Amino acid sequence: MRGERFFTGFIRDLAERRAQEWRLQELQSELVHVSRLTAMGEMASSIAHEINQPLSAITNYMRGAKTLLASDKPDTNRIADAIENATQ
Repeated sequence: MRGERFFTGFIRDLAERRAQEWRLQELQSELVHVSRLTAMGEMASSIAHEINQPLSAITNYMRGAKTLLASDKPDTNRIADAIENATQ
């Protein structure tokens, strides 16, 4: 037996491992996509809030001016103030 070489080989099916790696890559890609969508949703919500705040204030000032105009003796100074605040 001296001088003879022996070879031992192992055969392993890597198909399942490769499928798992592929699925992991798919899930990671999907996670990145969902994260981006979440960030975009948060940004859109923030922008909507920033736009709605001043629009609500303008609406309130204009409604106040309209109410003042509807009175028997409109206070032109208060109406002018309400309109000035709305324009600012």
